[in-house]
Amino acid sequence: MSNSGLILPHSSMETHRIIRIEFGLLNPEEIKNMAVVKIELSQVTDQTTGNPIDNGINDLRMGTVDKLLRCRTCECNFADCPGHFGFIELIKPMYHIGFIETCRKILRCVCFNCSKLLTSQTDNKFKEARGIKNPKRRQNVMFKLCSTQKKCRSSNERRDVIKN
Repeated sequence: MSNSGLILPHSSMETHRIIRIEFGLLNPEEIKNMAVVKIELSQVTDQTTGNPIDNGINDLRMGTVDKLLRCRTCECNFADCPGHFGFIELIKPMYHIGFIETCRKILRCVCFNCSKLLTSQTDNKFKEARGIKNPKRRQNVMFKLCSTQKKCRSSNERRDVIKN
């Protein structure tokens, strides 16, 4: 029995010692190659049988949450199937909502005219920020450093040279 009072079903899946975990992003071609199904239909289930539709949102090749059905990829039940992913091919490129704020912060740290950082690399606060190990915290500190500037020094110097 777990701490929350729930009794979890026993899994017959083989267990292994975890050596490392890596997180990363896959490019579109890798996603297509690893996916078990291309989602082409928006329907969830067949109206007559109530079963998930092939190439639909709940295609059984991606796993199941129904106790009576089996995954068509690994043949496991809902408790033992790790789940498999499919893909939806979009007509036009889309922004990933999870990265929009990060992209906005990065773009606000870069000069619109010359693409250089908006803060001086010789600045002590910049040097301190570079030493921060936590990427999210480092990004926030850099964003605060750059947020007061709109153009970098080289853009301002270039503009002064053009005026003279």
